[in-house]
Amino acid sequence: MCLTAHYIDENWKLHKKILNFCPVESHKGEELGDLLERCLKDWGIEEVYALTVDNASSNSGVVRVLRNALTKWGTAVLGAQDLHMRCAAHIINLVVGDGVNEEEMHKSITAVRAAVKYIRQSPLRLKRFKAAVEFEDIETKKGLCLDVPTRWNSLYLMLDTAEKYEMAFESNLLFPEISEVDCLLKSWEKDVDVKDMAQSMREKFHKYWGTPTEMNKNIFHAVVLDPRNKLGFLEFLLIKVYGKEQGMQHGKMVCCELKRLFAEYKKTVSGGGQTVVLEGSASASNAPSESEPKYKSRQQLKSAYKRFKIESGFMSEKTELDKYLGEDVEDDNDDFDLLGWWKLNAPRFPVLAAMARDVLAFPISTVASESAFSTGGRVLDTFRSSLTPRMAQALICAQDWLRSKSRIVSEEEDLDLLDDLEKEFDKVHMDSAILE
Repeated sequence: MCLTAHYIDENWKLHKKILNFCPVESHKGEELGDLLERCLKDWGIEEVYALTVDNASSNSGVVRVLRNALTKWGTAVLGAQDLHMRCAAHIINLVVGDGVNEEEMHKSITAVRAAVKYIRQSPLRLKRFKAAVEFEDIETKKGLCLDVPTRWNSLYLMLDTAEKYEMAFESNLLFPEISEVDCLLKSWEKDVDVKDMAQSMREKFHKYWGTPTEMNKNIFHAVVLDPRNKLGFLEFLLIKVYGKEQGMQHGKMVCCELKRLFAEYKKTVSGGGQTVVLEGSASASNAPSESEPKYKSRQQLKSAYKRFKIESGFMSEKTELDKYLGEDVEDDNDDFDLLGWWKLNAPRFPVLAAMARDVLAFPISTVASESAFSTGGRVLDTFRSSLTPRMAQALICAQDWLRSKSRIVSEEEDLDLLDDLEKEFDKVHMDSAILE
């Protein structure tokens, strides 16, 4: 089990740290949950906003154990109702896997697989293939690789010749990406060649994501907490995907959930920026001035008048959330720094800033814990596999902590080199065996 923490620090820098890398004796949900709880206790962590896991059925038990633990510790946000975040990469895995198993698509993939297998079975065939590549002036460093039936991303490596699979999504971009995929599948349904595949993939897509009422609400909160989007863009996406009537209903639901979350955070954030100002004013002078009683009475009258206007309906009390949503959206520039914006505006929106630090930090994919979705190289090589679990955990965690940021390793570009190295190692092994 690999446990990775994602958090935004006080300087609004996003961090990802592997906390534990340990073997599991059982894959039962409750036992995995107990192991997760022990790991959190060892680190002294009692506040967890969200848990991102894949779609294994046992993970429902893990989430249940963690939800109970957070409730016991008194740190569950809204009863931890949105604790469970399904891994976006695994959902795409299932959707694509279902699509490529369609009869017509399966025939094409089988043909490619057979051709690759035929070429790689013989050094002479591979040599002829490379000669044909040179003759056709095909410029690519990628070698031929076979897929693994249980992993669609290895199928992707076998077929792809242009683009690399993205390592992970950002939380504020997830629902826009979901909407884009849905629109893409809709357009494919009009194409005679891929119509059946598109319908199958779209059914699977909606099955795993579900309706907005079933989805993790943090997906929507992250969109709203991006000042380039806010509520208007989210409502537009909901209407685009679910139609006008349902989209507007879902938009109202999201707005209500957002207000509930804001009210929850308002309880924990002590006064926000206003408290800081008042404390600064009080500490400016130790002795009360002669005008202080008049000042206090004047302030009390103003406060009473404000309450009178609110109660009479002449004025509505605006919260931080209302003010934030009421302001114009920011320009969507390529160099826009989302966390930098919140760092700058945290004094204006202290409660929303506390929300943003949690909502924008949680990962929507377990890719970071799985060595770039199994396409970025092995987590445990032959040497590390011979180490004790405790030593392997120490090395994996230390390596992760020392690295400044994640590095993607492109296996497909190094296949020829790896093949050559493997042959050299085999040759050395045979020579040493002969000498013995």
